[in-house]
Amino acid sequence: MTVPHNKEVSFLESVNLSFDAALATLDIPEGIAQYIKNVNNVYQVRFPVKINGRVENFVGWRSVHSDHQLPA
Repeated sequence: MTVPHNKEVSFLESVNLSFDAALATLDIPEGIAQYIKNVNNVYQVRFPVKINGRVENFVGWRSVHSDHQLPA
């Protein structure tokens, strides 16, 4: 996947470009590459933070591609 130099690249496109560039240097079967690329879980958290007397709400995400080494 190539992107013209004058086009702004989204975060997802940037991640996919990096993954594809790394994949091009490895000898991995396509099925294994797609297994690694696809996420198992996406976690979303929301939490309030008090800043200068005001409560601001923040949202964060984490994608887990493989949970084989995570604690059960």
